[in-house]
Amino acid sequence: MSLFVWLLPGVLVLGIVVRKIGLPRLKKTGWKRIIDQSEKLRARGDFIKSDGVLEKGLDKYPQCPELYVHYYLWHSNAGDLAKKFRVLERGYRQTSDPALAFFMGVSYLEEGDFIKARAFLQTAASRRYMIEKRIPLLVQLYYEEGDFKKAEKAYIDFYREIYEDISEPRDMLALQSPQDLILYVLIQKALKKPWWDTMGLAPVTGVHADMGWQDYLFKLREEMNNLKPAVTGIYGWPERFNERRREFYRRRIDLIETYINGSEQKLAG
Repeated sequence: MSLFVWLLPGVLVLGIVVRKIGLPRLKKTGWKRIIDQSEKLRARGDFIKSDGVLEKGLDKYPQCPELYVHYYLWHSNAGDLAKKFRVLERGYRQTSDPALAFFMGVSYLEEGDFIKARAFLQTAASRRYMIEKRIPLLVQLYYEEGDFKKAEKAYIDFYREIYEDISEPRDMLALQSPQDLILYVLIQKALKKPWWDTMGLAPVTGVHADMGWQDYLFKLREEMNNLKPAVTGIYGWPERFNERRREFYRRRIDLIETYINGSEQKLAG
């Protein structure tokens, strides 16, 4: 599964997405039983059988978006992005579901196809989905495109929709975990704006008290060390995807290390 988009399949968003998304509430319907059976097989290590159960389920319930999402997130060969993408694309054609549109956008963004990513992520349905799941993927897209001013505005606008009773940007930023805040800091740094004090805003709430910058740095290093290169990208060759995913981690790790080392030097001085 990708972490490079958050956030992000191997997700640029990188690690980022699956934990926040989850599946919609499931009822004990036929397709739900298929997912249950697939999960039981996967828990026993029968990955190929688990994939086969889902593939049969997709043939039986072609209009069920949850099956496509589950296949995309949990297919045993996580590095075969082309195969997973083809199934995802088929599901979107069948259902036009906003969750599948979101993951189509994720896939194109991870691959570096910004034009197609934008076509999926800028739709009203995708925007509502990202707000609901609290994943500012359009911000990541604008940042990747190099439109840093647009990314900065999109970040603030995104969280204003979430925190409707808070108008001051700094107050909203102070509610972010390091995982969420770091994208804004990267944007500030790219704009050559002061970013050090923004790093100091996290964490300040009880919700995030167990995840400071040192904790997040450890998490990022561990995820990067455990990365398995994709064997195919959605267009075939995986090199661009793999390099973009590594760069996603490197930017964040370098920034946090700079901040932590600088803070320690200030304390020592």
